[in-house]
Amino acid sequence: MPILLGGLQGLELFRACVGVSLLMGVLKLSFAILLIGLGLSMLGALGAFLISNCIGVGVLLFILKKYITLGAIKSEAVRSIDFKEILTFLFPVALSSFCFIALVNSDMILVKLFFNSQESGLYSLAQMVGKV
Repeated sequence: MPILLGGLQGLELFRACVGVSLLMGVLKLSFAILLIGLGLSMLGALGAFLISNCIGVGVLLFILKKYITLGAIKSEAVRSIDFKEILTFLFPVALSSFCFIALVNSDMILVKLFFNSQESGLYSLAQMVGKV
């Protein structure tokens, strides 16, 4: 999903990007109300999230179908790209992103391991309020 939305932004198709985001939000809310109303509770909420994302990916692929090629690369400009240089740039970026995410989320993992469910729930709530 982020790659497809990034493709829309890179192509400056901002109306389509906003439209797909709105569509996914409306679908997520509608399916959540429907599935929770049918008695699926948490499974219904997760199902609504999954269904809306699948539909969003389908819409994004439909919008970007003329830009996506699944066959051989035909353009000489694309063949001349040095992928080694790109990968040597991506490795440190990916490593630093992983370290940041691990640093930010490691406290929740440790709390879940060492505290009971009520205390870890209170900690999680306090962390969310702190982020807000």
